[in-house]
Amino acid sequence: MKGRRAVSVLASLLVAAALACGIPGAGVGALASANAAEGGRTTIRVAWPDQPGLTETAEDGTHSGYTYDYLQQIAQYTGWDYEYVHVEGDLNEQLTMLLDMVANGEVDIIGAMNYSDQLAEQYDFAINAYGSAHTALFASNENEDLSFTNIYTKDKLRAAFNGPSPKTRAAVQTFCDMNGIELEAVTYESADEFLKALESGDVDVLTGVDINLIGGAHVVATLTQTPFYFAATKGSPDVVAALNEAIVQTRKAEPTLEQDLYDKYFNSYEDSTGLSRDMREYASRKGSVRIGYLPGAAPVQDVDEKTGQLVGASQAVIDFIADYTGLSVELVPLTGNSSWVDDMARLDLDAVAGVLHNFDFAQRHGLSLSTSYLTSRRWTVVRDGLDVADLSTKRIAVTKDAYVPEIGDAVVCNTLQDCIEAVDSGRADYTYTDGYSAPYYANENRYRNITSLANSDQANDTCFAFAPSSDLELIRMFNEAVREMPRGAVNESIYDAVREEDEPTLARFVEAYAKELALVGLGVMLVVVALSVLYVRNSSKALKIIRAEKDRLKAVADRDGLTNLLAMGAFRKAVETLASRGEVGGFAVIDVDDFKGVNDTYGHQTGAKALRTLADELRKTFGEDDLICRFGGDEFAVCLVGPVDAARLEERCAKLVRSAAAASRAAGCPYTVSVGAVKAAGSERYQDLYDRADQVMYQAKRSGKGRSVVA
Repeated sequence: MKGRRAVSVLASLLVAAALACGIPGAGVGALASANAAEGGRTTIRVAWPDQPGLTETAEDGTHSGYTYDYLQQIAQYTGWDYEYVHVEGDLNEQLTMLLDMVANGEVDIIGAMNYSDQLAEQYDFAINAYGSAHTALFASNENEDLSFTNIYTKDKLRAAFNGPSPKTRAAVQTFCDMNGIELEAVTYESADEFLKALESGDVDVLTGVDINLIGGAHVVATLTQTPFYFAATKGSPDVVAALNEAIVQTRKAEPTLEQDLYDKYFNSYEDSTGLSRDMREYASRKGSVRIGYLPGAAPVQDVDEKTGQLVGASQAVIDFIADYTGLSVELVPLTGNSSWVDDMARLDLDAVAGVLHNFDFAQRHGLSLSTSYLTSRRWTVVRDGLDVADLSTKRIAVTKDAYVPEIGDAVVCNTLQDCIEAVDSGRADYTYTDGYSAPYYANENRYRNITSLANSDQANDTCFAFAPSSDLELIRMFNEAVREMPRGAVNESIYDAVREEDEPTLARFVEAYAKELALVGLGVMLVVVALSVLYVRNSSKALKIIRAEKDRLKAVADRDGLTNLLAMGAFRKAVETLASRGEVGGFAVIDVDDFKGVNDTYGHQTGAKALRTLADELRKTFGEDDLICRFGGDEFAVCLVGPVDAARLEERCAKLVRSAAAASRAAGCPYTVSVGAVKAAGSERYQDLYDRADQVMYQAKRSGKGRSVVA
């Protein structure tokens, strides 16, 4: 293994980054794609170690895992084919050999790499991560007294560390300090001793990484987050550029993909032993849990007209909770004739489903709220033609539980559907609901006079409300189940309802226009044609809303959510347009020096604040016409528009270095930035500009960091 030390996978992020102690960067080999026939598809050689959940190979040679699934998404945008390169040996030996092969150009890319400045000198990294791992604490499956719901209540915790692990040790110490737990750290020099310590009960938990599953153990706490990336042979700009663009496009098209893949491969509730013994005992003696539900809020919560049973997202969540916890659930339908808050006491309910997650409301009525099981934004449903600029003089429709005297004149209804009908009929001007129900009802042809509008700045999340008399243990069990629940458990129930409602059929057409059809005489054909057009138009109302929402989401996707700077995809397109017209004057790449240390020292919230502070300094330093982008992580870029002389470019970059350092000190999280900038030369492509500026930025880092270099 060329003298490099073996690294325990339990102590690393799978990741090749743990082997960063010196893999030489050999000459760059040609891509496999270079040998592809002209006009043929590009074949990318992918390093494929045996990593459970990440990169797996079955006995029949088929591949699977988080990285495999993500690569299939990337192929949708790149057109790549893949050759999966496997070598023999244990995992450490496989990683060592495969990293050498990537460095030498024998393999094109490797996944699940932890970024570091040292590794970046040996490999080209994609700018955007394609997933995240977390430092984690693992407890034995035999330990029924320790779970992720009660670890916070412990007075003392004996934690095993595999070799010197200063960053992991610091993360665990911070976790214990925040929860008033006394930490006893025990260090083991070998992986065998490390694992046996948990089996024998000498320690309470092992330290590790949540995506590196440990047999016979389960995660009871996740701590610091670390993104992982694809890395390529050094000097592979085309491959890296294709990866960057494909990851951005994948995130836009499949915003929940990373969480879905994590749930699929690392968070399977069937294998979870999260319920502690005391919680299982509680479930066995609890008896039935009485949950009330108010229908008329499809597709979140409604009643099947044929069976009379609860359907929708809430039903799917309740089914999962019952299955996961072993609790017996009794569903109690509510009429809405009285407030469900009053019904809780009158009907002796433990909880009510489908409740807006609103702490002010909960405190006013002495209720407890669960973790949200459905997230959305608030939507306003208004009567067509209403001027929505000022709703203060308009009449709102609200359900009984939402009405308070401060609202004033209002139409008080039993259910959300009654509120929709009040707006459609003109008895009310508007009502509020979530982003699922608004398009759903707008698509029903009986409501021909309503329009739905999204309020992007206000949340409208759905949860369970628990009665004041409910046991804390019951609330903990619901929260644990919601946390463990795969996203698909909710999504499928919503999609099924929407698909069924969206499908235009003759029966629905006749149902929608039965009265009109009954009145037609000799002109029946003309009327049917006219009504058909009207039906299609009304059926497309929800589609128009969805398209408008997609446009809004695209605008949001064009902006970085943390800093509101341009996101990579929008930035690249804008620069390419300017470059094609010869209007790019200069290009700069900015990187926060040792940013991981900022997160480790001050926490991720402070780290996020630091990035926002840097974004503000970038806006102050560069002109209004210049394009500023956050690529992701701690890397930023600026495209200077119009002619720029070298002296002016140097002055701006030096000013940014000074102002960023001063602003970060003032914010209580001092850091420095390295800046590399270049003057544009003629009609350079975006990738050429970026590559030149990126190389200059690394000159700044090698020169001592906290400085700028202009070439």
